[in-house]
Amino acid sequence: MSDTINKFWNLFKANDKQIYEDFENNNIENIEELLEQARQIEPNVLVEIFLSEEGKNQLIVSADGIRENIKSVEKVVEAAPELKHWEVVAFRQRLTETELNDFELQIDDYKWTVNDFWFEPITEEGNLDIIVYHDDYSEENSEGFVMAGFLLLDNVIGEYDVMTKLRYVDFAKRDDQIKDSTLPLIKLSDYVDDFFKDKK
Repeated sequence: MSDTINKFWNLFKANDKQIYEDFENNNIENIEELLEQARQIEPNVLVEIFLSEEGKNQLIVSADGIRENIKSVEKVVEAAPELKHWEVVAFRQRLTETELNDFELQIDDYKWTVNDFWFEPITEEGNLDIIVYHDDYSEENSEGFVMAGFLLLDNVIGEYDVMTKLRYVDFAKRDDQIKDSTLPLIKLSDYVDDFFKDKK
C-alpha cells in the first residue's frame, strides 16, 4: 500500500496548483487521473474535495463509512506532504448547526436536508444504537434513504464517530406511534457527546 500512497501524493503535489484551479473552475475532467490514482490506494478509501471560501480548501480522505478502512485512511493522511493550496483531513468532519441547516443533499431527483430526519437512541450495556426516521421512508425507496442518511450522519457527528461510536444504525418510517420518542437528527451530536463523555 505504501507504494500506491506515495505515488498518489507525488502526483497530487506535482499538480497542486492545477488541481486547485481546476476545482475553482469546476473543470472536473482534468482531475480524472488523480481520482483514478486515489482508487488504487484501497477500493473503499475515497478522496473528496471541500472548497472553502476562507483559508485552505480541504482534501478529505474518507473511509466511506467502513470501519475496516480506518487504518488505511490514517496511513494515507500521515504520508501527506505539505501542500500549498490544501489542508489534508482524515474522515468527513462534523458541520456546525448553521452549516447543517444550510446543507442540502441531492441524490438522483430527490433532495434531503438534516431537518427531514429524526433519530431514536437505544442503549445497551454501554453501547449506543440508533434508528434513523424519515416521514417518507419505505422499503421500496430504502436504498436512497440509507445512502442519504449515512452521509448526513457523517455531517452531524463526523464520519469517525459514526464508525466507532454507533454500534448499529437502522432506518424506518416515522409514524404517529413513535413521534414522541424521536429527536431531531441535528441534535445527535449533543446526544453522542453526552453519552460518551464519561467513557473516555
